[in-house]
Amino acid sequence: MAILATLDTKTAEAGLMIEEIESLGDKALIIDIGVVGDAGMGAYVSRADVVAKSGGNLEGILLNLSSEMSDPSATEGSKKILTKLVKNN
Repeated sequence: MAILATLDTKTAEAGLMIEEIESLGDKALIIDIGVVGDAGMGAYVSRADVVAKSGGNLEGILLNLSSEMSDPSATEGSKKILTKLVKNN
């Protein structure tokens, strides 16, 4: 099960979701879509990889941080990653 989470601000919530999913016998794959701060836990797909999948550059977004820059990168990158995960499973 894939979980999209902003690990820079929602680490505790993502951790609870992981615990619940894995207690039921499934595997949780965390995809970090947060770009403001550092992730509070490891992710199956890092924020840098999400942005790169969209054709963007995390360092460039961090230099000019705005939702106009980060949201489309997170959305497009996540969509491509999830599509690939679904096709491979």
